[in-house]
Amino acid sequence: MKKKSSSTESSSGSVTQGEIDTCVADLGRHTVTISRGVKPLSKQERQRMPRSRKDGATIAREIAQLATKYGVTGVVDVNGMLSAVNEVEQLAPLDKVAANFSVLVHDRVFASDSASWKSATAGYTVLKRLARDNPDMARDLVGVAARLKPAKSGATATSGEPAAATAGATAATPEPTPAPVAPPATPKAS
Repeated sequence: MKKKSSSTESSSGSVTQGEIDTCVADLGRHTVTISRGVKPLSKQERQRMPRSRKDGATIAREIAQLATKYGVTGVVDVNGMLSAVNEVEQLAPLDKVAANFSVLVHDRVFASDSASWKSATAGYTVLKRLARDNPDMARDLVGVAARLKPAKSGATATSGEPAAATAGATAATPEPTPAPVAPPATPKAS
């Protein structure tokens, strides 16, 4: 039996506000779970922390075995090191899924913003041409026309901020590597 489409349901790949609200609530709950006992790292903390090699977990385990074998566990915190290795391995799948989710959301926002901007600029072009013969329309377009003028200092980002300001904001955010997307789970019919 096919359900009737309503104004709150998604069509052609769009997402409803209810679905977005559910995602936001779920992400909020998951954020609370993951952030237990930790605080976000500052930019300076991230820069000062050593970067592990690709095979860092394997090397850490070997170091733990050697430290235990040669009795230097008083100098090398073997338990702490192995606990951190286990946490990395446990969180890695979540990190990949979360990064993929972030990329998908960002791409959807970008594509929607691009589509709306394309329509807006086409609409403006039509209205601007019609305004040549309609003084009221011309007057109403003055505010829009002023905001559409190019920025004096160079390119302007879609947010209205100079491109340099938004570039700095995005530079602080690491670019996630998307993980393969699993097909969505289909709800069981009741």
